[in-house]
Amino acid sequence: MRTLVTIEHKQAERNELAGLIEDWQEFAQCWCAVETQPGSETIEGGKQVAQRVLVLEMHWTPALAELNSRMRLRLPDGRLLGIRSVENERLENRLLRLTCAESV
Repeated sequence: MRTLVTIEHKQAERNELAGLIEDWQEFAQCWCAVETQPGSETIEGGKQVAQRVLVLEMHWTPALAELNSRMRLRLPDGRLLGIRSVENERLENRLLRLTCAESV
């Protein structure tokens, strides 16, 4: 577990005109192991889109109990990863395995 990642969640607030503003806020930071998987290419809206798939493993902590696929990860180099799935290995609250995607 050599990479420190920042987990972010979307926060909604009202501005002075009662409009809704969504912004990403830090949820937690944790150390993890990062493994790159084979990516994919798809056609979306008439454009070819490539995605890199990464699997991250991290130790479970109570602070990560609410981790879900509506959140995202920020790597130390600034790259953003969308969380596709969160697996709690054998439901033992010891190891979390996240499958994430990065648009390239």
